[in-house]
Amino acid sequence: MNRRPAAAQPGPRQSPSRRSPRVSGCLRTAPFLLVSLLALAGCGGGADGPTVVAASSLTNALPAVIDEAEGFEDNATLAFAGSATIATQIETGRSADIVITANRATMDRIEATGLVSGSPVRIAVNELIIGLPADNPAGITSLADLTDGDLRLSACATAVPCGEVAQDVIDGADLTVAIDSFEPNVRAVASRLETGSVDAGFIYRSDAVALGDRIATVEIDPGDNRSTTYFAALLRDAHPGARPLFDHLRGAEAQRILAEWGFTAP
Repeated sequence: MNRRPAAAQPGPRQSPSRRSPRVSGCLRTAPFLLVSLLALAGCGGGADGPTVVAASSLTNALPAVIDEAEGFEDNATLAFAGSATIATQIETGRSADIVITANRATMDRIEATGLVSGSPVRIAVNELIIGLPADNPAGITSLADLTDGDLRLSACATAVPCGEVAQDVIDGADLTVAIDSFEPNVRAVASRLETGSVDAGFIYRSDAVALGDRIATVEIDPGDNRSTTYFAALLRDAHPGARPLFDHLRGAEAQRILAEWGFTAP
């Protein structure tokens, strides 16, 4: 069993001279922008800066990336949800300036609305890891161990990228794995691991980095593992500040910070 090393546990990158991206008045509900996309219902875009809606697995990394974008550290509005929820919200009229999803399929849904300006771009890759409660009470050491029918297992619903990738891993390894709780996003799976309400769950490597020693992890053999690619899109009629922020997401500094949080370059 492999625990994530302490050295791989970055904290939010906030220097004394800079502030984190600001939460608009209708979103001022949680520190450091841990805001559900559903909280945007009834709110317009950020009055002072662009609004970014992103896959929940970017909840820790994206504020750190935006914090290093000159001029946006105190006026960008961020919201997070499962990629399928993001697509549904955009389809039903939710306004935003930049959208980031955790796979191509949900971005295709957003493109089909005709609201995307230009072409979506790849900004990051994430892969799965098996997450466990910190004390690993079930003694899990491999993917094959998850076939034990007595285990309580969690994964994202297959409608969202983390669940689709988890099912691909299970099918690719030709295993029979019974999932007990299907969650709307990977953050919910991680929460179950932290509380010990399940014996194991499929999460992204970036979540394992963010959680540090609050959980234990087991690596999935490279031959069995799968990854997902994150796509960002600039929407039509976006805030004037959205274009430079969108360009920043693709730059070297953003890639360096994403790597600190467990992502790899696309």
